[in-house]
Amino acid sequence: MKPLQLTMSAFGPYASEQSLDFADLKGRKFFLIHGATGAGKTTILDAICYALYGSATSDLREAKALRSDHADPLVLTEVSFTFAIGNEVYRVRRSPRQERPKKKGDGVTEQQPEAELYKIDGEKETLLEAKYENVTRKITDLLGFQCSQFRQVVLLPQGEFRKLLVAKSEERQQIMKMLFKTELYQRIEEHLKKKAKEKADAIKAIYEKKEWLLAEAGTDSLASLEETIAKLKIETETANKKLQTVQIEYQQAQEQLNEANLVDQKFKEYESAKEAFGQVNLLLSEMEAKRSELVMLERAEKLAEAEKIVWKLQQDSKQYQEAEVKQKQAVEITQQKVKDAQTAFQVEREKEAERQSLDNQILKLKEYVKQTSALTETKKAWQDKAAVAKKTLVEKNKVEEKLANLEADLQKMLELEQGYLVETAKVDSYKMQVDALSKAVDKHQQLSKVQKEISRAKNLVQQLQLTLDKVREERQAMQTELGKMQHLFNIGQAGLLAKELKTGEPCPVCGAKEHLKLAVLLEDLPTQQTIDALQEKVVQLEEKQAKSQADLQQAMIRQETLVAQNEHFTKELAEFASFSLEELRHKANIAKQQYETTHTIMQKLAPLKEKIARYKESQERGAKRQKEMQEAFQRADGEAQALQAVFQEREQSVPEEYRELEVLQTLLREGREKQLILKESFERAQQSLLAAKEAAASAIATLQSLQMNLKQIQTEFETEKTAFYARMEAEGFADFSAYVQMRQQLGDIPALRDRLLRLDRNFAAGKERVKRAKAAIQGFTQPNLEEIKTSYHHLQGMQAQAIGDLAKFKLALEKQQKNAKQIHALEAELMKMQTENGVLAKLYQVTRGDNKFSMNLQRFVLGSLLEQVTEAANVMLKTMSKSRYLLQRTTDVARKGSASGLDLEVFDNHTGIARSVATLSGGETFLASLALALGLADVVQQYAGGIRLDTIFVDEGFGTLDPESLDMALNTLIELQNGGRLVGIISHVPELKERIDARLQVSIGKHGSSAKFYVG
Repeated sequence: MKPLQLTMSAFGPYASEQSLDFADLKGRKFFLIHGATGAGKTTILDAICYALYGSATSDLREAKALRSDHADPLVLTEVSFTFAIGNEVYRVRRSPRQERPKKKGDGVTEQQPEAELYKIDGEKETLLEAKYENVTRKITDLLGFQCSQFRQVVLLPQGEFRKLLVAKSEERQQIMKMLFKTELYQRIEEHLKKKAKEKADAIKAIYEKKEWLLAEAGTDSLASLEETIAKLKIETETANKKLQTVQIEYQQAQEQLNEANLVDQKFKEYESAKEAFGQVNLLLSEMEAKRSELVMLERAEKLAEAEKIVWKLQQDSKQYQEAEVKQKQAVEITQQKVKDAQTAFQVEREKEAERQSLDNQILKLKEYVKQTSALTETKKAWQDKAAVAKKTLVEKNKVEEKLANLEADLQKMLELEQGYLVETAKVDSYKMQVDALSKAVDKHQQLSKVQKEISRAKNLVQQLQLTLDKVREERQAMQTELGKMQHLFNIGQAGLLAKELKTGEPCPVCGAKEHLKLAVLLEDLPTQQTIDALQEKVVQLEEKQAKSQADLQQAMIRQETLVAQNEHFTKELAEFASFSLEELRHKANIAKQQYETTHTIMQKLAPLKEKIARYKESQERGAKRQKEMQEAFQRADGEAQALQAVFQEREQSVPEEYRELEVLQTLLREGREKQLILKESFERAQQSLLAAKEAAASAIATLQSLQMNLKQIQTEFETEKTAFYARMEAEGFADFSAYVQMRQQLGDIPALRDRLLRLDRNFAAGKERVKRAKAAIQGFTQPNLEEIKTSYHHLQGMQAQAIGDLAKFKLALEKQQKNAKQIHALEAELMKMQTENGVLAKLYQVTRGDNKFSMNLQRFVLGSLLEQVTEAANVMLKTMSKSRYLLQRTTDVARKGSASGLDLEVFDNHTGIARSVATLSGGETFLASLALALGLADVVQQYAGGIRLDTIFVDEGFGTLDPESLDMALNTLIELQNGGRLVGIISHVPELKERIDARLQVSIGKHGSSAKFYVG
């Protein structure tokens, strides 16, 4: 990482914007940062560290406390830092949480922290991240280390320069892990651990499965199992031969039964056919009567259409007769309406004189409305102007009163300003108390939360332990139950075999023909399905036990982690550890109230001064406004008096009864309404007369049309009626009532036709069926089915018994063969796994640190890298210490259980003894720390893909060196320019200012500090 430009605004002692362009060094790689104490030298390093990580160079410097006390309230605290990593250029901008004046109104508001990270490509800037925490994470990824490691490797602040040298082995390991990216070796160790455990678990599972399979087979060895399989093969072959003999006899009996069933079915079909044909013959006489009925129904169906026509004409004739009567009445009514309309129209014509008089009166009222409207407008203008004059007078009085109040308030604010100045002097002491107590409260809350988590973790461990014990008991009980059921199942198989033995026949197991003591077949014996179900439950409980063990292990790890956090937080509380959380909160609240009260007063001071200035300006504006209001009142009053004179003159030209505009408008509206009524009445009478005449003519025409249509329909009705009666007589109906009787049954025609058709078909089919059935039994005698079925069922039972016996032997044989096959496979797999596990276990033992140095694989790699770092550091330390000191790695274990391999010691060539680096003097420690930091930077950059350490800043330490050592240290730093590395140092030593021609001069002023590069 190389710095390119740093811009600070309202940051630390820099009140205004301060920009530092590192290009001003003009290629110099070694420069001095110097200035008076408190001027802001270390603040420059704080700004770089804060821009990158949101934290200053020291844990004692909080980000929210970095705001400049000299800054204007309107200027926000902000840092912008442009830097390069290789050929890539980035810019980060960051601002802390801070208070700023409100944009609207008085008072302040809290500005939230902000951060942005850009990648710069020429003139183009691309936003990479925009959230505070996300920017910090991205910076960590880009640079390759966190803030604490950055302060130990790149930016070495006061008091922390020696940390990398004197760090514990564990702390140094964390730094080097991040720098050299050695997580791969830790993942290798974890992978080997996982694989070794998986192999061990797999071998154990194979052993357990083999023992379980032998128990399942009812034996204790594979040889015994092979003997059992041989016996079962003989028994299976014997049962198979017996089944083949029985199956031949059963097949013959089945064929005989099938043939007898066919013959018997033929005889039954002949008897059924004769019976069905006899039933059809009984319906022949009924069929003839139904045929005659169908003929008459079909004739009535033909006449029905003609009857509908006659009936329709008769109904039409009645409707026209009724319509004729109604239309005659309508003609009389319309003629009467014509007479009434003529009378009404004559009445309206006689009102013409009244309408003319009303038109003249309306014209006169319109003229008075115009005059009265003008008079009203003049009066309103006069009244409006008088109101303006009155309002102006009131406002003038208010301005005078407000001006007096303003002068009184101004005097009070001047007194209040003096009191505020006294109180604001106390704000810094209150702020320090608030910060310390707030941090203690946060730590105490974290401690309380961790202690609660520890309690819950302990309870969870106890619960998981109880669950694991319970699962183990269930598994043991289930395995015991499985053994019992397996034993009973084997006894049942012996009983089934004994049941089939007969005297004089050899036993299929031992071959003896005399059976002195037969096994007894017990009741309620377990089946193979029961055994299989129990075996499945055992497997499920084993899986459940393994899961419970894993859950318990995870909970115990969680508990240990929480206990370590509890110790860490207790240590951080320090002197506040003796106080309870409530006591700390109470103290913090009191301090906060004191600070907020004083801070509020301080915030009010600037607005108060602004308000005093505004009040003075308002006082001047008020006096000016008072004069303007006096002049406006005089103008408005004069204009009102002039308008009053015009109104009085116009009022004399309008009669008194017409001076009210509303009265005139009412009279005009009433006259127009009456005029409209008279006009509409005349028009309605005229339109009614015309409509009545048209309606009368239409009614007469409609009546004449109805009379013509009625005459025509009556003639058609008589013609169709005569023709219908003639056809009815010709179809064979005696009279109309006989026809009507048949017409009422027309709906039965489809059913009657369908029934006759079915009867014809059934007769023909029955006759044919009897003929076929009689021919089928020719040459056959009816068989005895009961005797044949008895013989068939006996052979069927013998076959089922033989199948069951064979299945039993096959099942037992297959099961034992399956067990033997699985055991052979398990033994082969076990031999292979044991060979592999031997190599894997040994490899894991080596990588996890089980050796005389207690070093795991990752620590071994880091130890090798540390030796390269010390070699590079010793090149410079040897020169700076005049060949007295050399750094070297020690592999001694300081205490039991602690990690080793990354501790450092110093070898003193003067004494020939290696000793702790903590025994070095202040100046010696500075030289050793400087050499170590430079050596680390050299080694890191030698590795491909490693972190680039192109810059190093050193804050103080040179004052501890004697002149000769100082000279050697400077020569070493100057030589770094040859490698392109930028080195910046902060120091008050006068000799450095004389020897280093590139300087960053920091100057302190009354209103804040400033900084500038000087070269040459």
